[in-house]
Order: sequence, then structure tokens, then C-alpha cells
Amino acid sequence: MADEQSTNTKSEVDQPDNFVSIYANLIRLDAHPFDLLVTFGAIAHQAEQLVARWQAGVTMSWQQAKFLALYLALHIHVYEQQNGAIEIGAAVRPNFVGEAAAKLPFTELLPTALKTAEATNKYEGPPMGGIQ
Repeated sequence: MADEQSTNTKSEVDQPDNFVSIYANLIRLDAHPFDLLVTFGAIAHQAEQLVARWQAGVTMSWQQAKFLALYLALHIHVYEQQNGAIEIGAAVRPNFVGEAAAKLPFTELLPTALKTAEATNKYEGPPMGGIQ
């Protein structure tokens, strides 16, 4: 009976009143020896030009970053299984992802991109997600 109770235990998530949810179509990654800073923002059209507006940053340990990458990969894989491959547009495509590779499903894209990045020592994307 004790085992039954432990498997049926529900966890509760506390969301504070000051919790903020934002939309982001722009990210920047800053790697440091002990952690990774992920900055989120949005691209806005202003006076016929694109402007980056950085809105929030999240710093996490490399262990948490790996955990996040794993679950992002899983969610992307499931989404693409249900909806087809997500294509990475030329304006935001990192320099280590070729045009053909940008059309691949994530599970095929990742090994190709990693191999190219390692061989060419290129790990950068367009400045600020495509904004020049």
C-alpha cells in the first residue's frame, strides 16, 4: 500500500505572482566555464529595419543545459514526426548548416551540423539571429 501511495503522489508547482511569460524569436548563447547564459528576445520591425529587443536571460549550469537540450530535442523530434521537418531559413541559418541540411529533420540535421562544425571549427550563427 505504501508503494501505491508513493506512485500516486502528485507534485505541485508554485508559480509566483510575478511570473513573466514572453514570446521570443531570437536567442543568444553566451558560454562560460561554469554555466551557459541563454538570452531571449524578439525581432521587431521599426522604420523599415529589423531591431533586436532583448527581453530576458536565463543562466544555467552545463548539466541543466544538457538536460534542456535533451528535452528540446525530444520535443522537436515528436513535433516533426507529427508535422514534418522544420526548415531553417537562410536568414537565420548558422554558418555550419548548409542549405540542404537546413531542410532535414532534426534527428538527421544534428549529426550533420556537429560534424561540419567540428571539421570547419565554425560554431557561429548570423549576428543576433540574422540581424545585420
